Amino acid sequence: YPGVYQAAKSGFDVKFDLSKIDFNQHVQFLSRYTNDPAGNGSYIDYWFNLTNGHPVNNGWLDNFAVSGNQLNISGWHATDTAPFESHHFIILWDATAGRQAGSWQVGTVARPDVARAYPQIADAGRSGFSYSINLSSIHLLSCHTYQVVSRYSTDGTGNGNGNGHQYTDYWFAGKELLQ
Repeated sequence: YPGVYQAAKSGFDVKFDLSKIDFNQHVQFLSRYTNDPAGNGSYIDYWFNLTNGHPVNNGWLDNFAVSGNQLNISGWHATDTAPFESHHFIILWDATAGRQAGSWQVGTVARPDVARAYPQIADAGRSGFSYSINLSSIHLLSCHTYQVVSRYSTDGTGNGNGNGHQYTDYWFAGKELLQ
């Protein structure tokens, strides 16, 4: 922008701790030029939208099947908050008993089909998951309904529900375990 005064000196590089920001709300950053060192004199602001306060949160469970001593779970969870909530967990919820049966931190896998379906979600192409649970490590009950919950969290322990952390869940429809 050669016609803009001081354009060559207009850049900035700032680091923010985003772990305590609620990305389900409207989040904006602003750049301010001012004649006051405290930032309150005559000023010119430029507002950057980080989120719009209406995040997309979609998912699909492709597989929930017992094979031998393994419960195989796969699907996808695409949400606008995933780039900021960097820890991904799969939670198995016993809906019949009303308690958590287990929780595992998992990686994400490529899902170009989801990226094509939801191009407006930045990380939709990395929204997939696939995980096998060793059934001898948890106590599942036959005829109980279990729900898979996909959670993106700012908390490395997966909770994100306190201490300034946050999370975004997607609850998949319950599946009855018949064994």
